Amino acid sequence: LLGTETLAFWSFERRDLLHLILDQQLRRKTDVIKHFVSQGLHERVTVLYGYTGPEVVVPPLHSPQDFLDLCFRYDKPLNDLIHEAGAFVHVHCHGSIGRILESFADMGADVLHPVEAPPMGDAPLAEAKRRVGGRLTIEGNVQISHVMEEEPAAFRRRIQQTVAEGKVGGRFCLCPTASPYSVVLSDRALA
Repeated sequence: LLGTETLAFWSFERRDLLHLILDQQLRRKTDVIKHFVSQGLHERVTVLYGYTGPEVVVPPLHSPQDFLDLCFRYDKPLNDLIHEAGAFVHVHCHGSIGRILESFADMGADVLHPVEAPPMGDAPLAEAKRRVGGRLTIEGNVQISHVMEEEPAAFRRRIQQTVAEGKVGGRFCLCPTASPYSVVLSDRALA
């Protein structure tokens, strides 16, 4: 609702107002989830709730404590409600999540996308699997720039290495860290 710059300023100057906004959003989202659950869909199919947003409060712009205060505190009750309905939670969060990786599992994420290694993030796949692999599914770990720019043979080796690291213990879904961002895919990207 604010953008990253205003959010950063308000996290120091208007934190009370941030909590008022977040409390209101929590009530609204709780009502929406309860409405969906009341429709009985969860009794007929497996439901996956997905959301984005945590990436605006991850390090280095915000501290791990800010993440707990401005994200975890509000997302955990929603995730608990989703789990009570028998559904699953998919969280999309780019960035440097290495210092808060366990927090995603603790707040009830079932799937975390994209979990990026350096230089785009700070969570190498093998380390992330070691730390939270049994508690949530890691999705991603192939930079979209590699899809767009790498030679096919080098890309194939990268995928083989990524799958070898990701498949240990299960709970891994190979995919790009983002969707293709060009209107037309190059021949290299298609290959």
